[in-house]
Amino acid sequence: MNTIHITIWILLIIPNIFAYQCLTDQWPPKSKSNIPTYVIDLDTPPFQRWNQIVTIYKSQIRDVLDYTKHFIVNTWPVFTFLIDIMHTKLPLIADTLPEPYGQELKGISQASGISLGEIIFYNIFYEISSLCTSIVTQDQNGYIIHGRNLDFGLLLGWDKVNKSWILTNKLRPLVIAINYTKNGEIRFQTISFAGFIGAVTGIKPGRFSITLNTRFDLNGGYIGIIEWIYNINRNQSFVTLAIRDMLTGAENYDEAVEYLSKIPLLAPCYYILAGIKSGQGIIISRSRQTSVNIKTLDTNNQWYLIQTNYDNWRKQPSIDDRLTPAIQCIETKGKNNINFESLFNLLSSQPMLNKLTIYTTLMKPSTGQLESYIQDCHDEDIPCVKPIVIGEGTHFMIPWLHRPIIFDIRTRPRSIPSITGTKDLQTINITLRILYRPQAEILPKIFTNLGLDYEERVLPSITNEVLKSVVAQFDAIELITQRTLISQRVSELLTERAAQFGLLLDDISITHLSFGPEFTSAVELKQVAQQDAEKQRFLVEKAEQSRQANVIAAEGDARAADLIGKALGEAGDGLIELRRIEAAEDIAGQLARSRNIVYLPHGPQMLLNISGAAQ
Repeated sequence: MNTIHITIWILLIIPNIFAYQCLTDQWPPKSKSNIPTYVIDLDTPPFQRWNQIVTIYKSQIRDVLDYTKHFIVNTWPVFTFLIDIMHTKLPLIADTLPEPYGQELKGISQASGISLGEIIFYNIFYEISSLCTSIVTQDQNGYIIHGRNLDFGLLLGWDKVNKSWILTNKLRPLVIAINYTKNGEIRFQTISFAGFIGAVTGIKPGRFSITLNTRFDLNGGYIGIIEWIYNINRNQSFVTLAIRDMLTGAENYDEAVEYLSKIPLLAPCYYILAGIKSGQGIIISRSRQTSVNIKTLDTNNQWYLIQTNYDNWRKQPSIDDRLTPAIQCIETKGKNNINFESLFNLLSSQPMLNKLTIYTTLMKPSTGQLESYIQDCHDEDIPCVKPIVIGEGTHFMIPWLHRPIIFDIRTRPRSIPSITGTKDLQTINITLRILYRPQAEILPKIFTNLGLDYEERVLPSITNEVLKSVVAQFDAIELITQRTLISQRVSELLTERAAQFGLLLDDISITHLSFGPEFTSAVELKQVAQQDAEKQRFLVEKAEQSRQANVIAAEGDARAADLIGKALGEAGDGLIELRRIEAAEDIAGQLARSRNIVYLPHGPQMLLNISGAAQ
């Protein structure tokens, strides 16, 4: 058989348009994915508001900043000047920001012991780039549900050992939920990073919810930051601070939409909002100056809105099309099945969930319900593997984004020994030789569930299971006399079990069968006992034959005596005389034939000198 290699694309970011999943079993989330909640008291002076949070997370913030600076210097030396700007220019931004943001940044710097320039860099990094998926949908009862995945860390260091984005991993421990309170009451809530004063995900209970997605544009956030630093144009707002301003000041959905549609921004973006009434859902596609497109929920037909990082009215890039799979998945689920569970399953499906995903948030503005969970996509997780299989040949692969896994699907042999017991409690050693191969069309599932060493994880266990089940139905002797039947049953059951794991078994044969020392000893003792039994039976039969012979002889003698008695009674002494004559005749004949007989003269004068001869 020719060698065939099958390649599975392992997704490091997001798969193409033709590969997607619509999972249904990811809810409820794992308990370890829960996000801690903290309080920012707006009645506390801005300089002190973040002290508790920053004190807890300062080492993680320090780690993120140190790694980012190290990565820039060592990977992109041409951008080393950014480190100088961080320490010389960025600290000046604090005094140019509207209050309370400047004081909050200074307070975070002091509480953490991290320079002000680094803290500002940490807070404006989102203005440059991130990847996200946001969904606003309306259930059958008209309630609005808002969900989002936040993805961050693209091209900022790849961990070859763990096969993950390094910065993404470092940001996950920093995710927190924040309750902003005033006069002891919650004004609004956000899901954010510790020490990050803006907002990318937020809810004002009973009023509206908001998520922010990056929008890629040549006139991007880096231009706005340069304009702000060099005081070219400060009549604009940071996109994340605009959300916090809106959460603070807007009292209803309409006010929030109005504010975010018109405010000048440092960076292009998508604002996705959900309200409390039927039809209150909107995607505001923003340039830095104005809204370029508005898309709203239609109470009659359009019951969902989905936004990734590309204009939803244009064709999505095939390398990163999350919109099409999301639409297909939500259509599959249907309006009647929309709830937190189905939306979480959707956002946990490929490619909405990917290696860059940090957390998933679910919100219901009408009730103020807010749930958020850490997400971590591993190679062993289904959503990170593209469910397509390609054969040998030349194929397109994007560096850093794709990793091929090579599988050999030729039939291969494997011998598996097993020790099991028979129906009569005898121990046997049995070995199976199996010719196996994986099902090529489901290799992605095999890889995600079992890994590359799938045969090692499956074959020994199911073989032992099947052998124990079948052998226990027969005693030791039947294993020898009914070997064909046993082999057939093992083959049927093992083939069925292997198919459950995506393995095809082309041949199964019993190559070795031996019994334990106890059974061998028992067989020998049995043979000795059988030999003794045969010997005793022979002796009994011999004695019986001897007894029967004696009986027959006795019966003959008795019969003869009876006949003789009858003859004497009839003939008198004549029979006796006849027998005497016959006996004399017989004796004379024997004497005549004997050579040891010496004949001597007859007469009284014949004397033998015996004594003289003796002398």
